[in-house]
Amino acid sequence: MDPLTVLSTLWRHKWTAIPVIMLTLAACAYVYLYAPRTYEASMSYALAAPDVPSEYELEQNKDLAKLNSDNPYLRTGDSSLLSQVVIAKLSDLVVVEALEADGLGTEFTIAPIANLGMGLVKITATANTPEIAVKTAQTLGDKFTSTIKSTQEVNSADPSYLYTALPVQGPGPAQELYSSRLRSLIMVGIAGAVLLFGLVSISQSLALRRTQNDNRPLASESEQLINAPSRERPGRLEMSSIGQAKNRHEPSQEQDFDAIQVQPKNTQKYEENVRSLAKTSGGRLSAARRSNE
Repeated sequence: MDPLTVLSTLWRHKWTAIPVIMLTLAACAYVYLYAPRTYEASMSYALAAPDVPSEYELEQNKDLAKLNSDNPYLRTGDSSLLSQVVIAKLSDLVVVEALEADGLGTEFTIAPIANLGMGLVKITATANTPEIAVKTAQTLGDKFTSTIKSTQEVNSADPSYLYTALPVQGPGPAQELYSSRLRSLIMVGIAGAVLLFGLVSISQSLALRRTQNDNRPLASESEQLINAPSRERPGRLEMSSIGQAKNRHEPSQEQDFDAIQVQPKNTQKYEENVRSLAKTSGGRLSAARRSNE
């Protein structure tokens, strides 16, 4: 649709559009200033591999040889499997319900930091207040540390043969997420635009219907005049009579032209010439008769 057409339509229905626009702007201002906000807090953990004793150390220290080294995640030589298992456990619905029961935030993510593999894991928590966001991140960090330990102790391995979660960053002060406020503004703007065009469309339809209703009596009268007999049409009979009377009293151009050709300009002088010519002709005839006799 042409933008100029849209603007002209809005201007034509400005008394409908202006209140909607003002209401939308007021709603956007309220959302930006007073709507609930979202804060984010995060923590980062690094998975440190255990210091496994060598064969020589085990031979020299009999106590080390007696320790249980049966850690299934240590056999892979990589912490990625352990990280994936712990993330899957913390993403369970039971953890979410426990956070909700404690009055903490239920929106969080646990994922490895990009380009660093599974050795560095970041925990991000969001909430409506900065305090709840920080506390949620701390609680998830504690759960992450305890879950890593309990997951490796499946075979009762000694702690010296377990991966350790070392805190790297956070939680620190929570930061506001302006993207959430921007999403709210976009949603309010879209709702206002839909309401605006809907009301303008309704107003335009009502105006068109009103115009059609105003023109309908004129159309019906025209149809009645067209369909009515000639003797019932008042205006046509009068015009016919006037035309006939005009033809009777006003001679046509051809009649006027004939009259000009036949009638002389001076009627009295014409009659005198005719009489004199008759006398002259009569005298000549009398003289001719006398000479013949």
